[in-house]
Amino acid sequence: MIEFLTPSPLHALLLLVAATLTAYRRHDASPLARCRHLLATASLWAWLCCTPAITNHLVTALEGPPTEGAALSAPNSADTSVIVLGSGELWTPGGQAAPRLDENGWERLHQGVRLWRRTGGTLIMTGGPGGADQPTLAGQMGIVATELGVPSSHIALALNSRTTYEDLFSAKPLLRPGPVWLVTSAIHMPRAMAVAGQLGIEARPYPVDFRQIRHVTWRAWIPDNASADRMSAALHELVGRAYYRWKGWAH
Repeated sequence: MIEFLTPSPLHALLLLVAATLTAYRRHDASPLARCRHLLATASLWAWLCCTPAITNHLVTALEGPPTEGAALSAPNSADTSVIVLGSGELWTPGGQAAPRLDENGWERLHQGVRLWRRTGGTLIMTGGPGGADQPTLAGQMGIVATELGVPSSHIALALNSRTTYEDLFSAKPLLRPGPVWLVTSAIHMPRAMAVAGQLGIEARPYPVDFRQIRHVTWRAWIPDNASADRMSAALHELVGRAYYRWKGWAH
């Protein structure tokens, strides 16, 4: 119930609906009345972004069926490579390098280590840049991986990459001759696999961090605050995929 008390996209939706109804009830030439159609369009868009059932449909189309990956029965081999794509903040508002893992980055890291325990081989961490007194994003992930029991000799770092394309471009020279697994958030996997294909990396997807609603009920048609974040992530991937194709970085 607390989420209904804090400023949020849901409150913006309610304000837009109220303004739209007021505008349509007025029959004068006031600025509010002249903007009635624009307000109605904005209200519709806000409703689409705040309704779980709608945003979930888009997220599910990007993520695909929930799965823990086919690696559960993968053979253990020293020639295997497990690429973990980093996720987090890279810069401070002032433009200083300040890499820090976010929630998605932690999930990818832990699931990547879990996969490595099944497959063996080399665990390749990606992401940067680093500051003068701190490691890159990949370096931070490598430190945590060793704390989780992965020998440093089995960890490789693809440093100073800032995009998905740069992540995989930097990781390619570090690959072992055997199977290659790609670990990233499920919603990000289509773009990551498209980049891998463009770079000639025959990767096997290991999606993690699923955001879709597994069981959609009537409650999913009630607007809430979390849906806006889900819609933002989906739009980020759709726009990112289009941009990568335009740049020639992805199929």
